[in-house]
Amino acid sequence: SIVMADGFRLSFAGKVSQEARDRFSLDVTGQFFDLPTDALAQYWPQGMAQNARDWVVGHIRKGKVSAGRIAARLTPAMLDGAAPMPREALKLDFAFDGLEVDYLAPMTKLAEAKGTATLDAGNLELHVESAKAGPLQLGSGIVKILGLQAEKQQTRIAPQGRGAGRGGLSL
Repeated sequence: SIVMADGFRLSFAGKVSQEARDRFSLDVTGQFFDLPTDALAQYWPQGMAQNARDWVVGHIRKGKVSAGRIAARLTPAMLDGAAPMPREALKLDFAFDGLEVDYLAPMTKLAEAKGTATLDAGNLELHVESAKAGPLQLGSGIVKILGLQAEKQQTRIAPQGRGAGRGGLSL
């Protein structure tokens, strides 16, 4: 088990193989706790699923990932970004709280988002238990970001909200 200065904790098992001088492959599973969302860029290596990394790091702020699981089967070419990563090569399931998600600028950001998520090399699916969007209090909903490794991503949003009628127009 590894504990970082910011409180992030990680434990994993599996195999890390050195394929060449500075090239490694990973076949690991593990769990993690208390990952500050603002520290994601620090722990997600540049080049690894770069489009997914860019989207997540560029659009999700504040809050934390309270607990999660990871499974990764990654070749050296996937790790350095020289080869595309199949969806099944990486899977993260996690719980989050207090996130701010700027999912589709200039639309209203989600704030104080709480729920669970699944991330693979191609897609991010957030199951939001509660959040705020401008003046609206959102209930159960789903946000899907598709095509994380593509040049352009698609977003599908299925919210449930409460608030004044005018507030819904802010979405």
